[in-house]
Amino acid sequence: MASNARQLKTAAAAVKQKAKLAALMEVNKRLKLENAQLKAELDRYLDQWETIDGPALSLVVHLAGSESGTAGAIAKATDTNIQIVETSLNYLQKLHYVQANGNRKKPVYSLLPKGVRYLRERGLRT
Repeated sequence: MASNARQLKTAAAAVKQKAKLAALMEVNKRLKLENAQLKAELDRYLDQWETIDGPALSLVVHLAGSESGTAGAIAKATDTNIQIVETSLNYLQKLHYVQANGNRKKPVYSLLPKGVRYLRERGLRT
């Protein structure tokens, strides 16, 4: 009889824990959805306020018209010092405006959708 009583207590505790777990899973699901929505909203605001200028902007405009190029080719085409071009490309890469493809010694840079969107939203490209 004592064994049955223990089993009933264990079963009752398991039911309570199962209900708590289900409630926590529902809260977790809701928080994940809210987190995703907040991240999307933050991205919209960051894109709105994020600005680039000077050589970095010139490189984005150049890549929009030329599709891709190495740092050396971009420096020559934009008449910009190679070190400035390389520094600007690294910066733009971190911001996800451009990406580097190819080998590490001589990567080919191209514009990412964020870079295209940046130019379009500011009337610098259609």
